[in-house]
Amino acid sequence: MKASSKHKIFNVLNGFFDQIYVITLKRSDVRHKLIEESLSGLRYEFHWGVDGSEHTLNGFTESGRYNPDMAKYLRFLNDLEQNDMHVNAIACALSHLQVYRKMLDSGFNKVLVLEDDVILGEKTDSVNLSRALDELPDNWELCYLGHLNNNTQLSNATVWRNKILYTFLHSLGKERYNPELYFNKYPKEYSEGLNLAGYHFGLHAYGMSAEGAKRVLRFQTPVTCEIDIAIAELCRMRFINAFSLKERIFFQNRQVLPSMIEDGRFKR
Repeated sequence: MKASSKHKIFNVLNGFFDQIYVITLKRSDVRHKLIEESLSGLRYEFHWGVDGSEHTLNGFTESGRYNPDMAKYLRFLNDLEQNDMHVNAIACALSHLQVYRKMLDSGFNKVLVLEDDVILGEKTDSVNLSRALDELPDNWELCYLGHLNNNTQLSNATVWRNKILYTFLHSLGKERYNPELYFNKYPKEYSEGLNLAGYHFGLHAYGMSAEGAKRVLRFQTPVTCEIDIAIAELCRMRFINAFSLKERIFFQNRQVLPSMIEDGRFKR
């Protein structure tokens, strides 16, 4: 992407959000350098997150920041093996929650939250981005500027087949087959540049309003599941007024930076 196009995009973001945070760890020197290069022109500040390597599962539990019983119960409800969360996943969730508290303490109404592995998409257009952000309603609470590619579309054949199937199973009293909640997993068109958010993984780039921050803090204090899943569940249940850009502008730089959630170490 040309430097001029990149700066136009960053100018839109700088003008729309009250503050921009990049969540990272103090020891992640390689990521800091890459972020400084890729986000040059964006007015952001690093937020030093919770480092899972410095904590234990028992420590998170005893401090009341993690609820293992509720975490296992939620996994039971979703037919998953009832394991504890990985300590790095807890640390990641706490890092995002810290940003929300900092936002509220600072009196900001809308912030952009980025993780330290983001990269700007090559085809991003500043005009489309500006229009999409202007289309957000006054009561928006969350807006994905990037997420993983799950649940992005549903074919017409699948829509009709599952509508019939889920309606039938739900009529038999099987609540997990509620057709409304099933179709909430997929984005729905809202405006020219926005969708109502579906059930998406990944929180590497999103806007958060003050009311949205309060809502997620209530839902995730103490932590009971991965932060992106917690927010995805809020979106699926329509408990948060969430949107997503039709043209996602941020992606994860996975060719260079693998996830640190699983074991906390970089892998090449």
